[in-house]
Amino acid sequence: MPVGNMNRRITFQTRAGGQTADGEPASGWTDYATVWASVKAVKGRNYYAMGQEQSEATHTILIRRRSDITAAMRIALGSRVFDIIPPVATDERTPFLVLSVTEQVP
Repeated sequence: MPVGNMNRRITFQTRAGGQTADGEPASGWTDYATVWASVKAVKGRNYYAMGQEQSEATHTILIRRRSDITAAMRIALGSRVFDIIPPVATDERTPFLVLSVTEQVP
């Protein structure tokens, strides 16, 4: 994979920790790391679940190898958000990490 194809800036996000002023667990996401990536659409589909039409777009995202990325994170690309599909496998023989992701569709 030529590095020139990694032309998108993505941000890995983690769940916000801590508590609100009311003592409730904090909700939301905080930025963890921003990296260059290649984003490729693999498939998209519409389906019905619980009586409602649902949409799903599945992509692969290629980044330079990192050992700190987990499936508990999510990826932001502009206003788009992607959930990482576990497992996050790493092959030490390659300098890249390929992530399977599902785009959140409002």
